[in-house]
Amino acid sequence: MTSVTASVDFTGLADVLESDAAIRESIRDATRDLELPVKTMLASLNAIHSSSSHESIVERARSQIPEIVTRLAKLVSLIPSQQFWRFHESFNRTIQSICFGLCLIVYLESESLATKSEVETVLGLRKDQQDRFSLSTEDYLHGVISMVNELSRLAVNSVTMQAYQTPVKISLFLKELSAGFSLLNLKNDSLRKRTDSIKYDLKKTEEVVYDLTLRNLCGPASESAADSSRKRARSNEAQINGKREDDMNMAMAS
Repeated sequence: MTSVTASVDFTGLADVLESDAAIRESIRDATRDLELPVKTMLASLNAIHSSSSHESIVERARSQIPEIVTRLAKLVSLIPSQQFWRFHESFNRTIQSICFGLCLIVYLESESLATKSEVETVLGLRKDQQDRFSLSTEDYLHGVISMVNELSRLAVNSVTMQAYQTPVKISLFLKELSAGFSLLNLKNDSLRKRTDSIKYDLKKTEEVVYDLTLRNLCGPASESAADSSRKRARSNEAQINGKREDDMNMAMAS
């Protein structure tokens, strides 16, 4: 009786696996390089909790943006065309941290929310790169939520520095953001869970404002600031709704 042994050649598959591993390793290395200026930016911003003047702090944080843009461009160049979502988990946390830092900088400068489009512009992301990289809606929103968490902490710490109007302004801003998030139909589990934290941050901030009001230590926030916050929140909501379909299309293409 003759036995027949099937000939199996995995040489081609081995080459594919080696190439994929090399790409992943290069992306991880580029991500680690990108994390360095990002961590420096966030470390600079952490000083807002011990100073009533934020101008110099914001300036130091902003000084890291050019290096972030340069290193992000290197990372983008390593991602194969139409493979963004395949490698997304290798760098998404770092991108979320960048969004957090940029959103916090914009709030400290103008008491408003940096839109997704504005973040893309600062990072130098172009439409002709979208086959390789784009700022996903989820990563942007994770960054916004991190900013909310940080602002609620700032609302508490600003009282010890006698910056009594700061919690009032933050409370108004968080109310607008909370209303905006309530309109989003979030499918991402981690994002939906983190969104729930906004109501607790808002409650903590409102309690600070309530205590200050009882002691006659603060006045109402200006209506102009409220109007500006509402307009930017509506603009950002429209952009998010428009971009979500683009993100889904990219995921399907990958």
